[in-house]
Amino acid sequence: MKNLIKTSSLLLLLGGLTALSSCDKRADTPASPLVMEGCTDKLKMEVGGNSISASSPYNVHISDLYKDANGNYVWIWEIKNENPGNGSGGTVQDLSHWGIDIGKCVLLGDIVEASYSANKTNWTVFTPEFKEDKSQDCSSANYIKFDFGTTGTASSYYKLVITKNVTHVDTEAIYKSGTNTGCGVFETCGFGCPKIVVQ
Repeated sequence: MKNLIKTSSLLLLLGGLTALSSCDKRADTPASPLVMEGCTDKLKMEVGGNSISASSPYNVHISDLYKDANGNYVWIWEIKNENPGNGSGGTVQDLSHWGIDIGKCVLLGDIVEASYSANKTNWTVFTPEFKEDKSQDCSSANYIKFDFGTTGTASSYYKLVITKNVTHVDTEAIYKSGTNTGCGVFETCGFGCPKIVVQ
């Protein structure tokens, strides 16, 4: 009986050490960059996720987020109209364009590329400006404007490449559509401040 107790105790001890070892390994494994740790639950999503940004009639989410070969950080948002129509009966008109705030820690000079695409393969590059969008009357704040919308249920893609490795936070954005759907301010995941690396 004593030998059985000793054997059981030894097995429990070994099991505990194995569990601790497994936890240590998991702790050393970097988290996926697509985990939006700074954004509220309703804005979090993984790649291909369906989280809808707060107060937006469109599905807006980050589809790609990675460090490129030049050491810059690529952010790609995907926008999709899941119920296209003329804006009546619960339908939503095509997106005309949208804009996003860049926060307090990212400056225009930190953006090395701004572009948009209908297929995430062929990109149209433009020079970003951070200013008021006077084509709408929903907000007088400044945004980076992506002058490209959606057609039907097809997704459109919007890219900003920045030099800083920043956190993810709830960020104000604005959309502009047709007469019936109009414009509006909403929140999506966007730029926070540089990540603090503990040495």
